[in-house]
Amino acid sequence: MNPGENPRSREVTSSFSEVVYNCPCGARIRFSASVAGRKARCRTCSHVFTVPAVHAARFEPPPVVIEIEPDEDDLAFRPPAPENRFWSDLAYSFVFFVFEGNLITLLGIAFTHFLLTCSSWLPGFGLLGCFFLMAELILAGWLCAFYLATALHAAAGEDGLPDSWSSDRLELVWMLFQFVGTVLVAMLPWIVLRCLRSYGGWAIPDNALTAAGIAAIVIWPAVVLTLAIGRSLGGLWPHIVLRIPLAGPIAYAAICLTVTAALVLTGDLDFFYAVSPIRFLAGLNPWAQSAIGAVLTAYAAIVSMRAIGLYYHHYKHRLPFEAE
Repeated sequence: MNPGENPRSREVTSSFSEVVYNCPCGARIRFSASVAGRKARCRTCSHVFTVPAVHAARFEPPPVVIEIEPDEDDLAFRPPAPENRFWSDLAYSFVFFVFEGNLITLLGIAFTHFLLTCSSWLPGFGLLGCFFLMAELILAGWLCAFYLATALHAAAGEDGLPDSWSSDRLELVWMLFQFVGTVLVAMLPWIVLRCLRSYGGWAIPDNALTAAGIAAIVIWPAVVLTLAIGRSLGGLWPHIVLRIPLAGPIAYAAICLTVTAALVLTGDLDFFYAVSPIRFLAGLNPWAQSAIGAVLTAYAAIVSMRAIGLYYHHYKHRLPFEAE
């Protein structure tokens, strides 16, 4: 070391006179700092690289991405599904029964509808009548719980039908009133006009009743989304209900058409009764009518509730509420 030379300067000069490159294969290759920026090849693995400048280069492994699977019950946690898949999912809803397990579930629901129809033929008086009435409420509540669970299942992005839902009798009755409540809220204008016509003596034209019925079909999916999925009575304000169809106008129109087709299939729309399959069952015996009608009713209800749930699944990021 020369007199007056900083003892650390020589150390720094010697440490920066060469470059060490750590190859991905594990080899440590030393170069003179004068060749920095040139291409070189590793003798061990033949990897071609650029000699780094001055400081030692280190091979950095790619970052590890860890995906966290969301909870199946947390609908709000799931990322919004691609909107272009709505149509393929909706088409699947019409043929859901061809997949494993769904046909058995459909037949089970249809059999429950059949039992509910048969119970209406039983005596309706005395203690026995009260027992049959309670049985009807439980069966109807069980069906309503299944249909609401179907909508929630589709809203969660599930392809199959729910295999379990509430079995508590009080909760089943509550589900019944909740499901019927969605229908009553949607049909409230029609009910008011009908009462004014029948009991108030008002001259309400048939066209007004028809328009109120069509409005009920349009409003009902939004009411189901608010009460059954959003579980919020506060969402029934008109300005909130109107925002639901605006989240996906074309898709919502498809849902309304699906619900209309379901009502036509079951013969529940008087002005479409002429084309309903139920009309052609009139010549069969009551047992056959009830059995076929139960299958058609179960199929139509499942398709309708799946369509409503799919609308939430694909457009929930635009809706004014989230599932609880």
